[in-house]
Amino acid sequence: MRLAGAYERPDQAMELLVSDGRSAAVTCATMQNGMQCAEIVAINATEALEVVGAGANSGQVAKAVQDYAGKAFKRMVVTF
Repeated sequence: MRLAGAYERPDQAMELLVSDGRSAAVTCATMQNGMQCAEIVAINATEALEVVGAGANSGQVAKAVQDYAGKAFKRMVVTF
């Protein structure tokens, strides 16, 4: 998990809205050791939260990354 610059949806990413209406994007790619998925969630106009996870199954990794991002985001103090 890391803080990134302004939110930008990566090419070929699945975009969705998280519970409070923020934009989020999920991408998955095949790596040598399995699948790697990343989720980027918009925090405000200049920052985004990025979470990356790896595993054998893209569906399971994507779900785990989404859950972790959701929990991390709830702990953050966010102002608009």
